[in-house]
Order: sequence, then C-alpha cells, then structure tokens
Amino acid sequence: MWFAQVLIQGYDDATVVKTKSKYFTVQWDWPDRLTCFAFEGGDHHLRWAAIADEAVRLAGSTTKKVTTIVFRTPTSNQYPVLLGKRRGDGSKMHAEGDFGS
Repeated sequence: MWFAQVLIQGYDDATVVKTKSKYFTVQWDWPDRLTCFAFEGGDHHLRWAAIADEAVRLAGSTTKKVTTIVFRTPTSNQYPVLLGKRRGDGSKMHAEGDFGS
C-alpha cells in the first residue's frame, strides 16, 4: 500500500488522501479527477461484489472523473499449498520448495 501513498507525492499537483471508505483506503485527488485504491486479500465473490458496489457509489458521488484500482494482495498463509503437487511419497509439496507434508 505504501506505493499508493508515496509515489504520487509532488506529481502534477496530486494530493494523497486516506479515506474513510470501507474498501478504498487511499485516493489520489486532483481538481478534475480521483484515483481510488483498494487492497483485498480475500477471494469471496460477495466481498468482491461489495467492492464493485462501492466503486460505483464513489463514481456517482462526485462530478470528477473517478478511477478505482483494486489490488489482490496475497493471503496470509506462510506456505500456500499447490494443489495437485505431490512428492514421490505422495505427501503434499508447498509453493516455495519442499517444507514437508
């Protein structure tokens, strides 16, 4: 999330605003447009539908042009299991090397 807050500073008179929106937590604000950022780690379809609804609400709440960007962040699992991947003994392998079963 840091890049959404830092990289734009000083560029083209944009200001960075932390929002109170449930999903879109950072926005870049110009006089004529907004770019809103969300960071989502989940994959449930109802959550993504709620994020889409929030994007539509944001766009309808201003006369500015609105762009919404949602980043799918990695899950918090330390070692995500690759489905279908197995060691020679039949036990599961993990995404980054072999960490046991």
